[in-house]
Amino acid sequence: YKSFELFGENPVGMALARAAALAVRGWSVDRLRAAGRRAADLLVDEVASYAPGLLEEHRAAGHLLALATTTPEDLIRPLAERLGINDVIATRYAWSDGVYTGKLDGGFVWGPGKLTAVKAWAERQGVDLGESFAYSDSINDLPLLSAVGHPTVVNPDVPLHAYATLRRWPILHLDAPPGVGTLGGVEAFDAAKLL
Repeated sequence: YKSFELFGENPVGMALARAAALAVRGWSVDRLRAAGRRAADLLVDEVASYAPGLLEEHRAAGHLLALATTTPEDLIRPLAERLGINDVIATRYAWSDGVYTGKLDGGFVWGPGKLTAVKAWAERQGVDLGESFAYSDSINDLPLLSAVGHPTVVNPDVPLHAYATLRRWPILHLDAPPGVGTLGGVEAFDAAKLL
């Protein structure tokens, strides 16, 4: 996770994430799900300050909320539930007899695979992606962002920030009050104090 914080999503990191299915072969499904619940208790307070308000705006508008992520479903679903998100579209680890097999159950939910998974979910739910909103911080989600009617980048990596600027997509920083500029995730005022 430290690598992700420093370098964002990248093919090497995603290859390691994909290999994680093999690493958990033989692990108890119940124990990993319990770890997801414990992690959710800790992570819910780490969510960017202004994200809950944005989620509430969508709920108030009657939107169905789904979290699409590479993170294994058994680990992320508890956090999504704590945030009041209706559904999770995530990488799933295959399991049998209560233990993981070391394989994926379905596709890897990353890049084009994330778009494929979201399209399948949208079809099942009767959701029109042309009327939908999507938020991301990574250039790797460009296929998904390009497929929805309302793409928005949030605390974006440098390539996505540049692309969004060219496309004139909204850019949000959910870790700072609306209208307050940030430099590398730090409010401009605080960054200026360091100079």
